[in-house]
Amino acid sequence: MTAFHRSIRWRMQVWHGLVLLAVLVGFGTTAYWLVRDIHFRRVDQELQRRLAVVAAAVRPGLPLRNVNGRLLPAVQFFAEQQALFGGAEGAKFYYLLWLPDGGILSASTNAPANIPPPDREGTLVQGQLRTRGTLREISMSRPIGAGLGPRGLGGPRMVSALVGCSTVPEWAELRRFGWLLAAAGAGVLALGLAVGWWLSARAIRPLAQISAAARSISEGNLAERINPSETDSELGQLAVVLNRTFDRLQAAMARQIQFTEDASHELRTPLAVLLSQTQTALKRERPAEEYREALAASQRAAQRMARLTESLMLLARLDGGGELSFQPVALDQVVRDVAQLLTPLAAEKDIRVQTDLAPAQCLGDEEQLHQLVTNLLGNALRYNRPGGSASLRLSVESETCVLRVADTGPGIAAEHLPRIFDRFYRADEARSRASGGTGLGLAIATAVAQAHGGTIQVASEVNVGTTFTVRLPQAPPAGA
Repeated sequence: MTAFHRSIRWRMQVWHGLVLLAVLVGFGTTAYWLVRDIHFRRVDQELQRRLAVVAAAVRPGLPLRNVNGRLLPAVQFFAEQQALFGGAEGAKFYYLLWLPDGGILSASTNAPANIPPPDREGTLVQGQLRTRGTLREISMSRPIGAGLGPRGLGGPRMVSALVGCSTVPEWAELRRFGWLLAAAGAGVLALGLAVGWWLSARAIRPLAQISAAARSISEGNLAERINPSETDSELGQLAVVLNRTFDRLQAAMARQIQFTEDASHELRTPLAVLLSQTQTALKRERPAEEYREALAASQRAAQRMARLTESLMLLARLDGGGELSFQPVALDQVVRDVAQLLTPLAAEKDIRVQTDLAPAQCLGDEEQLHQLVTNLLGNALRYNRPGGSASLRLSVESETCVLRVADTGPGIAAEHLPRIFDRFYRADEARSRASGGTGLGLAIATAVAQAHGGTIQVASEVNVGTTFTVRLPQAPPAGA
């Protein structure tokens, strides 16, 4: 039962069945009452037509007849009028005529014997249609003149007429019609449920495929994808979105695995140096100078590990959406401070640092922005040629702060450009390690730019130089 309640297909089927049943019941009830109304309206019209004939048969001017000392009006039907109360069609109709004192003046042979006269309980009302059990009746009163007393002197002047018929045939036909409606409704309901089950199966099939693919992916098969066979439908669009999500997930997992392998590889070298130096120093007694050399080598390895660990921790915070202190930052002042900080390194390498800084303010974390500029300018100084130059240009373009960091170094080959922002990627492995780099500087710069809603791009030409372009949203004016 729990699985039943949780099944979307069964829920769809139940709701579909309930709605279809309600529609069929509403339609059947309406059709039944419309047909019933038509049947009884036709019966009422026939009763009214025959009542007019009966009333016309007792009309002023007809001769009176003596019945047991009473002068009674004659009742005259024409042949075509008599057919209304006989034959195959008129046999179910009957009539009665009452005298003012309740006596029956005339009646058809098939008239029921228990119809109450007008002056007793159940008195007829002029022109009223009534139903008694399976009988439908209508009545009226008609003046026929004086002379209706015991000796033809005075007395009432009205005769009451009633016409009725049995509605058994109508009810029998309505019962047949009701059963026909019920059978047709049951057939339509069964067919509708079958079609609904088939349609729900088709509707649920893409969801089953999506569920199977998601289950396979959760079990480790990251290459599994959903077949978006109906890309124009909502489920097809959902499949496309999920496939894109799975692509990003697979790419993220691949980057994570590669990152872990690269981090392990990077840490292996300084760890090996530490182990080697300590093992060498502990094998036997050595002079103080050799101990100092071993400790110095261990210190360099530890410093390299510390830099790598700090870089990894920074990337982890940025990847995890760590809280950054966003506030208006004077980006031109940050760039100026970084240029002054790295001036000794530039002088040591005989590189000129040129700045062209327009006032620019962005919304961000000053410390992280300082790290971004430091990494870019550090690369421009580290991979430059003696006597070269590094330029920092800051401008505001279309409400965007644009920072360009250019160098006159050897440049980067075109085949390396798509991957230089990857973590631990080095276009020149030997030079990067010799310079003490971790291979994470550009990756950190990219992560910082993205965390601030910005972008970073590179353009390079071999033997000419490289230019990094950072675009960050400008801070809104104060009070905006």
